[in-house]
This record gives sequence, C-alpha cells and structure tokens, in this order.
Amino acid sequence: MATIKEQISANRQDAQRRFESVRQDNRLSDEGKRQALYQVYSKAIERHNAFVERHRAEEEQRLAKLHNELFSPCFTIGDADYQRPGIRSEFRKNLIEADKTLSEGGVEGLQRFLEMAELSGDKHAARAAFAVAHSRGYEPVVKSYLESHPDDRDLHEEYQALDKAQRNPDAIDMFARSFELAPPTRPPEIANYYPTDESPLTLAQSSDRDYRRVK
Repeated sequence: MATIKEQISANRQDAQRRFESVRQDNRLSDEGKRQALYQVYSKAIERHNAFVERHRAEEEQRLAKLHNELFSPCFTIGDADYQRPGIRSEFRKNLIEADKTLSEGGVEGLQRFLEMAELSGDKHAARAAFAVAHSRGYEPVVKSYLESHPDDRDLHEEYQALDKAQRNPDAIDMFARSFELAPPTRPPEIANYYPTDESPLTLAQSSDRDYRRVK
C-alpha cells in the first residue's frame, strides 16, 4: 500500500497528465480549456489537502506512540491488567524521586541515580531517570541510558527526528517537507483565472471547509 507521501506525489503527477490532456484536446476552445484546467486543478488541490491532513494526523499519532513507548512504564506481557495501575503508581514515584535527585544533586546526582537503578535491576527507576533527563535536555544521562538499552536507541532517534521536524524544523527540514508535500502546480493558463461564481476569497473559504471536513 502506498504511503501518504507517495499518494501526494502520485496526485501531482496525475494532475500534470490531466493538464496535458486538456491542452491537447482540440475540441475545446481557449475558454473551455481554461475551465477544464481549473476544474482539474481544483480537484487535485482538494485531494492534496486531504492527503496532507492525513499525513499530519499520522505523524502526530506516531509521535504520541513513540513518546509512550519511550517515557512510560515498561510493561511486559506477563503484567496482568490488575497489576498495571500499581506499576504506573510506582513509576510516578520514581519520576518524582529522579526529579528531586536532579534538583538536589544536579546532573551527577541523576547519573548516579540511573547507575544505581541499573545495578539493582530496577527498570522503572532507570526509565524514570531517562524520562527526566530527556525532558530537561541532559544528554549525558540520556546517552548513558540508551547505551544500556539499545532497543530504545532507534526509537529515540526516530522520536527526536520527528519531534524536531514538527516542533522546531531547520532550513533542511523545511525544504524537504516543502518538496515532499508540495501541492500540484497551478497551470499558467489559469494563473489569474476564476469562474464567474468564484473569487480567490470564496475559493479559500471552500478550501477551509474541505480541511475541516477531512478532520
């Protein structure tokens, strides 16, 4: 099954093919071609808007899933449902203790907290130290945790990249995103063309309604 980005690209290509088909249709007058190009473009933009909204929703869902997998209690298959509230409560206590340790002992104190948790096999305390270090941006503690938990390393890298692209994109992120999610190009023949019953304002309002309907 094609990804959303692949569908966005396919929609652009399909629009270009349809544009060329209209241009080569000798049965249409110049005005008829403009009307047909406008209709093809409008439909392509509607599909594009829907794809972009779905892509953004999927990214938000993926980011939330990664956050839960990385910074929540480490449940196992053997943990029964009735045990999970107690595990969550214990994890909250570990978070409070890790945060207090950081406040009182600084990064070195939190590093020692993590080391003690690892030595004692307390996976929830270790995860709590990792979560606190990540939220405060203390990379040495984050790095130490990930070195001992390689299964989380790839997830953390994906989380960091996705979070950065969404929350604080740099020029490279913005360029890549604008390229991958670019809409179909408006044909030059209809650069300033709108049907008599539509204006740029009414078209924008219509697009806004389409966005809300997709959501």
